[in-house]
Amino acid sequence: MKTNAEIAAWYDGFLSYMERDAKGVNPRREHMKEVLHQILQPGTIVLEPGCGIGLNSIFMARELGCKVTAVDISPKLIEAARKMHPHENIEYVCGDFADQRDTAEWRRNKYDSVVLCDVLEHIPEENLSEFIDSACLYGSKSDNPVVYVNLPAEDYQNFIMLNAPGLRQIIDTAISPDMLLRMFKGNNLRPIHMNIYGIDAPCQYQEYVLVRSETIHEQINRSLRLKK
Repeated sequence: MKTNAEIAAWYDGFLSYMERDAKGVNPRREHMKEVLHQILQPGTIVLEPGCGIGLNSIFMARELGCKVTAVDISPKLIEAARKMHPHENIEYVCGDFADQRDTAEWRRNKYDSVVLCDVLEHIPEENLSEFIDSACLYGSKSDNPVVYVNLPAEDYQNFIMLNAPGLRQIIDTAISPDMLLRMFKGNNLRPIHMNIYGIDAPCQYQEYVLVRSETIHEQINRSLRLKK
């Protein structure tokens, strides 16, 4: 098992790749922006574990008017995010998100939305459930939490792991929709949007928008006007 220090050091070395990627137009990043624009309102308080150099963070803060707590395990990525994408509505935090769930400071926090883009597949499978539980712990403090998840599709991730070692990261986990939805269901979150899509190959990515089951029931009842 990789230690936090080993993981942080690997992502410190990933900075140059992320800086190069940020300079171009990335169709997948544009897709995620479009979805985030639909589900986040101005003033939404967002938690973003695995923020990298803050590309989604700055979009949510500057373009959507959200308040963002952006967390990453890599000191160099957080340092770059603060320099490249500063904003008064973004707080960049360096550390292992999963280790912070029981601290007094984090127990006081309350988020309306949790954004998990390209992070879950880089969590060791044995720790994935706990990581999702931690993310949902903060979002569940909101009356109507919204969780957005975007990660490689299971078959695409397996293909990369077997055939393109140069594209692999220090930890890669192929996550099936069944596995993912089961973990979120354990936190009383249900999908209202599911999408398997490709950018330059079929079935590359999977994305979900999840809300509490009570929220879905309220929407159904409001739409159908059912009487108790």
